[in-house]
Amino acid sequence: MKPQTTPITPQKNKKQLIWGLVCLIGPSVLIVVVLVCYAIANYLASTMSTVGTTGTSPLEELAMIEPSWKAPINIGLFIVGVLGVVAWLPGLICGIVILKTRK
Repeated sequence: MKPQTTPITPQKNKKQLIWGLVCLIGPSVLIVVVLVCYAIANYLASTMSTVGTTGTSPLEELAMIEPSWKAPINIGLFIVGVLGVVAWLPGLICGIVILKTRK
């Protein structure tokens, strides 16, 4: 007796294609996005901290203080970046396997 195989529907094949590409491309895109966000956040923090360095008014002195949002954003971006780096090699392997095994 011949073993019965279940036919793969085009919808399942498309899902496998999408997940394979997400596994391959996702971690790399995540790392690039985190680096860009880190650069933007630190640029904004540096421009905000250099505003009014020659003035003596309380508002200008406040502008000289390092922005309080810089540390939590840097920590969050670091954690997301670490997740992207850790997921890079397994994502590459899983993406190749998923794309290779789809019919």
